[in-house]
Amino acid sequence: MNRKLTERVVRDLRLLSLSILSLAQTGTSVALGGQLSLPTELHSGQIRISVKPTTITFVAGGYAHRLSLPKGFVNRQAQLADGNLLAVAAGNPVSLRSLVGVFDISSARNKVQWKEDGIVEQMSVKDGVLLYEVSFTASNYQTKVIDLATLKQRRQFAGKSVAKSYHDILYVSYGVTSQDELEQGETFLRYTPSRDLLTTLHFNATIRNNCGTPHLVPGRAPSRYTSGYVDIVRRDNCGPFATRYGWQEGASRKPTVLPLK
Repeated sequence: MNRKLTERVVRDLRLLSLSILSLAQTGTSVALGGQLSLPTELHSGQIRISVKPTTITFVAGGYAHRLSLPKGFVNRQAQLADGNLLAVAAGNPVSLRSLVGVFDISSARNKVQWKEDGIVEQMSVKDGVLLYEVSFTASNYQTKVIDLATLKQRRQFAGKSVAKSYHDILYVSYGVTSQDELEQGETFLRYTPSRDLLTTLHFNATIRNNCGTPHLVPGRAPSRYTSGYVDIVRRDNCGPFATRYGWQEGASRKPTVLPLK
């Protein structure tokens, strides 16, 4: 590697390391579980990207660009984005802080980065946007939507992704919900990246004839999800059952009742 290129990579590394270290110095000591979700190698044309827990290596044109994270931070997510970009999320499980960065693949330059309180649990790329979910507690997730053309945030909302279709993503909504409302049904968010459209969906459990009021089922998840349906799982005097709704745009809102064992 020639001297000028080496100096440029070292300078970029130093800037990246300083920005991440500034997060680590302000943290508090809290334990966090969870597994890494990293591909070991990604490809974009003639460029190979090797992603390891504490390093990212870009190999292109006979040159290797290596980015190292400081002690305490580990890579949690890595996604190829829009052909020439790599999105990476690194987190510190002690300070519960994260850094999300977008890199130019050909030069390994860090184009933009965001500091987050909390740990990035999920990251995906769809229809020209980067979506990442920041976890604060088991029931507090914030999803942020980044436009990959401008590298600016489009929007954010309280929700955790649970299912995807070709055009849409389904999120469990983390708005304020009373126990009585939860017994009756659940609220979801459907996000359509291609239109930047966020839609609130509320699905109630069916009240069956002569079966009384439906309630949550102890020891059972309150809902199930697929790429096309949401099942609201409840129990009444006649036994456990699911009320199935189509959640995609254009799907029928007429529910189907399914008996459960």
